[in-house]
Amino acid sequence: MISWYSQQLLVERRSDAPDPHRLEELKERQRACREDRSTLEDAGPTELARITTTYEALLDNLESTE
Repeated sequence: MISWYSQQLLVERRSDAPDPHRLEELKERQRACREDRSTLEDAGPTELARITTTYEALLDNLESTE
């Protein structure tokens, strides 16, 4: 997911008219992914389940819109 957001940020930045709101949204989501990734090693079962569910839903959503 972090890579996907990085790619989308690059595409948006290189567009003829970058959308500042989209850029900010992508940055915020990428930051959230990094924060979740940093907690994985110490996460308990409940937190792991939350992260797994969240990213499964994000992936499903992205795959359905591509």
